[in-house]
Amino acid sequence: MLSICVRRPCSVSDVLADLVGAVRPLAHKQQRVVEIFELSQSSEVAVEEPSLRQALSNLIEGALLRTHVGGKVTIMSTGAPAGGALVTIDDNGPDMHYMTQMHSLTPFGSDLFSEHMVEDNMTWNFVAGLTVAREILESYGSVVRVISPRTTDAALGAGGTRIELWLPSFSASHDVDGPAQEV
Repeated sequence: MLSICVRRPCSVSDVLADLVGAVRPLAHKQQRVVEIFELSQSSEVAVEEPSLRQALSNLIEGALLRTHVGGKVTIMSTGAPAGGALVTIDDNGPDMHYMTQMHSLTPFGSDLFSEHMVEDNMTWNFVAGLTVAREILESYGSVVRVISPRTTDAALGAGGTRIELWLPSFSASHDVDGPAQEV
């Protein structure tokens, strides 16, 4: 069988603009703010648009889930120094240490859906979304880095989270094997 890599580059800027435009009404309704900044025109990246859209959607939704009323999610996109793009997604919600340690010894079961388990649902939704996004992006040669707490001098559990996505440029990676499709 012959395996070839079929890739279509996409613009990170276009995908982010679409996703942020779609999520802003929901964020506003939930009394949260989503901001997007583009520091330089990001290049086309070697991640196919449906895959990039799914991964970024999971990460942006997870960031919104973690913030409280009045919270903020800031998305920044720029060209990466070695080519490709760097995207950061910052939120000012609870940090990972707080989220994962708060109920880590609590058994799962029917209580997971009780009123007192909202934080556990939020945590596991975030972890699931992050895991799916990481699998998608790393299959294209991207690097996913999670920094939490992102603000080290914040109150315990309130340091927020930063997700860094280093996406390869199309021109630099078109000859590198990615997700293969059999022909």
